[in-house]
Amino acid sequence: MDANNLYDVVDYPSGCHVQTHPSRLAAAAMLRGFEAAPTAGARIVELGCGDGWNLIPIAEAFPDCQCFGIDLARKPIERGRAAIAELGLRNIRLQCGDVTELVGQLGTVDYIIAHGLYSWVPERVRESILSLCGRMLSDRGLAFISFNALPGSHAQRIVREMLQRHVGKVTDVVERRRQAQALLGFLHAGTAGAPGLRGVMRVDYERLLKGDPAQLLHDEMADVNDAFYFSDFMGRASVHGLEFVTNAEVVDSGMSGFSAEVQEVLNGFGEDELRREQYIDYVRLRSFRQVLLCRKGSFQRGNEDGTNADRLHVAGTLNPMETGVDLRPEVEVEFHGTTGKSVKTSAPAAKAALALLTRSGLHPIPVTGLSRVAVEMLRDAGIPVEPGVIRDFLVHSARLGLVTFWFQPPVTVQQPGLRPRASRLARYQAVRGGLTTTAYHQRVDVSDPVLRQMILLMDGDRTIEAIIDELRAVFGGDPEVVGAEFEAQAFRTLGLLAAGGLLAAGE
Repeated sequence: MDANNLYDVVDYPSGCHVQTHPSRLAAAAMLRGFEAAPTAGARIVELGCGDGWNLIPIAEAFPDCQCFGIDLARKPIERGRAAIAELGLRNIRLQCGDVTELVGQLGTVDYIIAHGLYSWVPERVRESILSLCGRMLSDRGLAFISFNALPGSHAQRIVREMLQRHVGKVTDVVERRRQAQALLGFLHAGTAGAPGLRGVMRVDYERLLKGDPAQLLHDEMADVNDAFYFSDFMGRASVHGLEFVTNAEVVDSGMSGFSAEVQEVLNGFGEDELRREQYIDYVRLRSFRQVLLCRKGSFQRGNEDGTNADRLHVAGTLNPMETGVDLRPEVEVEFHGTTGKSVKTSAPAAKAALALLTRSGLHPIPVTGLSRVAVEMLRDAGIPVEPGVIRDFLVHSARLGLVTFWFQPPVTVQQPGLRPRASRLARYQAVRGGLTTTAYHQRVDVSDPVLRQMILLMDGDRTIEAIIDELRAVFGGDPEVVGAEFEAQAFRTLGLLAAGGLLAAGE
């Protein structure tokens, strides 16, 4: 282990990554026809786990899973172990060590996560990552590997080279960070209104200036930061007995948005999927990839018609609607996503499906159940439609980033009980900071002191009325707490916490 590991000196931004959740990975693979391992009872390994806060929420939400994380940095592992002990989790273990030493330690596993690792480690470690995946994956197992991709990463290389030359031999991390941010500010100012490549680079400068300074040190300015063409990466993976299943994010799959001419060329590659993926990267100038791999021979291709979606759950990334939806085909309705995306449609099936998803929040619901209710809504409006139409629209919506699929989502409390109880994880994190993790693997800002105190008081012993009384006692000087509207707001907040997957079983 490296005594001078930068991750022991400067903390890397901690938290979960929703796209790495095994249930999401399984769903993406199943849409391509791969029979993924069940999320419940899975054996999950994360390489380069940091302080474990990507694995810890999974371990809590799925107590029958076995989770293991490894990282070379000692201090993050120690923090993660302390959190695991305080939360009383017995199905997760973190180890400080080198991934190259893992061979033979863990046996067969169902999910391997290597996020933000492959591009930032030496060549020998990259080979070990692929070797571990080839040796440890079960027949239904999936490996998630992300890496900087070419050709898009050429622009990031330009920034990296300028930063490294500017900072030079400065070794003090605080001074390195200060000088790097100063150069980015200078470059950003110098590209105001600039055309062409300089104008494009301005977007990258803005991203880095707004981002976490610690992430700038660990990512852009790391000693190792390499990028790869997809075809070259897959050539390496193939040597270790791995094959491509799909992109980890459904929104990254398919050819949505391409012209008919481009789609014709891409379709001309026939069954040569790897070549098609590489040329999609060329067109999109993709700079980052998140791929799912399996053991060679375990993927029996052919069931890619979308019918597997009927075995999945679906959740929307849509804001709730204040009014009902007019299902008539001549009426166009706009749906707004929580990520800033929106869609306008007059198609009755689309409107019915999206309207139902706006009511469910982050909670994934069975595709078959949603299709059945949507069909009933449409038939009541005199618009007959088959369930398969709803299913196919949901798959299309996932490629647009409007919905997400889950295989076996976590079981959560949807209706607050008489004495609501926040999850152990929510209460633990509310004490310590401004973010907490939902059962659906998303980070929620709980920096508001009233909301944070409300979560802490939701211990399963107090009624919501008692919680409101205690909040008023603590924040009596705040007019928003003592005001007449506060009680109604507290009940609405409780409903949002339930919809977000932050409640545990209570009375």
